[in-house]
Amino acid sequence: MYSTVYWLAARHSWMDMAELAVPRQRWAVEQQPNPVAEAFSSRDRAGTYLNFGDVERGPVVVDRAIAAVQSVPLGAADRDLAAGILNLRGKTLAGRLQDKAEGKREAQRHIESAWRAARSFPRDIDAHGLTFGPQNTFTHVLATQVDLGRPHDALALTDDLGQALEGLPPTRVAPTRINAARAQLDLGDRDGALENLSHAFDTAPQMARIRL
Repeated sequence: MYSTVYWLAARHSWMDMAELAVPRQRWAVEQQPNPVAEAFSSRDRAGTYLNFGDVERGPVVVDRAIAAVQSVPLGAADRDLAAGILNLRGKTLAGRLQDKAEGKREAQRHIESAWRAARSFPRDIDAHGLTFGPQNTFTHVLATQVDLGRPHDALALTDDLGQALEGLPPTRVAPTRINAARAQLDLGDRDGALENLSHAFDTAPQMARIRL
């Protein structure tokens, strides 16, 4: 519940509520310790640094949480789920670092780890209110490549964006369409960008308005 509150608050830039939800989430996790839930809690905590513009501190939270996941007894699927979700957050943070050279190094590390974790899942799964698997990893990699100023690499990830996004929830489809439009604008493809933005508004109009 607190993770959902955080997600909604962050999307609407309700920073006071987002800041309150994260420690409450951590408190809830501590009532019945669960390594996977703890990883998800750390993911959201790292997200607050992203939301508040203090990007440099977020990767530390992610790396510590990944180390914690790897040090506890977990089944392979649970370990890959927890580490994969953290790697998705790590690559997003890396893409926003001011030092782009460092950002590219860190992003590549998280991208490789996330793809390894995603291979444990034939298709995306829902867990703790989040989605993880090959498709969601793809959407995060695309976004990170755009953040790093690599529009060619972002658009080269798929020849058919609609097929790549098929079956994902609107909250993942719309942002990915927007990110693809960003890459197209960087390359001067205004018609393609407009088409993707139109898809974003048709898919999740409220979210598209917030993101833009």
